[in-house]
Amino acid sequence: MVYVGPNEKDHGKMKRIEVISQSNQSAIVIEDLVITFKSVVCTVEVLRSHGVNVQYWFAVFSYELQEVALLLGSMGIRIISFSTSAILNQKCTYFG
Repeated sequence: MVYVGPNEKDHGKMKRIEVISQSNQSAIVIEDLVITFKSVVCTVEVLRSHGVNVQYWFAVFSYELQEVALLLGSMGIRIISFSTSAILNQKCTYFG
């Protein structure tokens, strides 16, 4: 398990990423909510700069923005969402 912070820490080893034991590892990224691609791109860039291969991005909830899917696709990453705005709208309509 790896933690990628939003910024470098201002204490300890001053790292933005923790628990990389060696390069050439593969990883999946799990995020609770994908609204824009800013955090996605930042996280992937940090991981790849440490030699980590990222191919899948799992989101607990995603708004399914086409620009995010296109950007991730151009980076060689497939996004998989457990729930989406379309599913949420469908459930809201169903339950009234």
